[in-house]
Amino acid sequence: MFSNGNLTINAIARKIETSKNDNLRPMVTICFDDSYRSDYDIAFPILEEYVLRTSFYVIGWENRNTNRFITEEEIKELADHGHEIGCNWVDATHLTDHTDESIVTNLTKNKKWLEEVTGKTVYTHSYPNGYTNEHIDNLVGGIYESTRGTFRGTKTTPLDGQFTHGSYRFNLYGRSPLYNLPATSVDARTGEQTKEVIDAFLDLDEPCYLVLYMHMLYKDDDTERPENRMKESYFREWVAYLSELKEEGKVDVVPYIEGVRRLNGARSAYL
Repeated sequence: MFSNGNLTINAIARKIETSKNDNLRPMVTICFDDSYRSDYDIAFPILEEYVLRTSFYVIGWENRNTNRFITEEEIKELADHGHEIGCNWVDATHLTDHTDESIVTNLTKNKKWLEEVTGKTVYTHSYPNGYTNEHIDNLVGGIYESTRGTFRGTKTTPLDGQFTHGSYRFNLYGRSPLYNLPATSVDARTGEQTKEVIDAFLDLDEPCYLVLYMHMLYKDDDTERPENRMKESYFREWVAYLSELKEEGKVDVVPYIEGVRRLNGARSAYL
């Protein structure tokens, strides 16, 4: 295909002939928001067992309470095992409540801190509760390659739908933005309900991108588990299902930044 590092004319011709992206498969990303202890204590061992790479969005709070949040050493270990480390905001407030200077200062600071911790470039940011606007997207675009949202502030498409236990949204290859990409919460779903979302996604007629996000996981016997967070057994159930689908070649499970790059690369037959 390449001659002395250059793409040959014949290879370009073959690329044009096969420009429908028939080789692309549906993609799923699993995101963990806020960097709670359960990211490392519960999710990480299960992901290792099923050999899946995901994305962890770490809050930038100073003087982190390590009884509640993962440590810098654990953040680095997650990165060293192939998981993406992305940046979350400094607290529970919304970016729409901050000045431009505050947004740029804090996001730049958080990015630098995480890159020093992991020794790797931090490419993406997750909006707290999805609060953003076009102006903020432009500001953040000068710092991060892509941002991940929720549902708030995203535009509806013909693929939007209602599910029994909440909304879901999928992204067609080449039809989604780099910034405020919508994601589907699975915090309050059971294992079966999450599998139903995945199945509905796979029923679409062409390759798409499903971004799932969650916060805290709990051991099944934890009597203090909030109702809007997921049990360990539920998580294991649908992660095992995703792993089977991946082994069967029906879906790719990738970190968020990898999915975004494939999504945007698919816009061109030459990429």
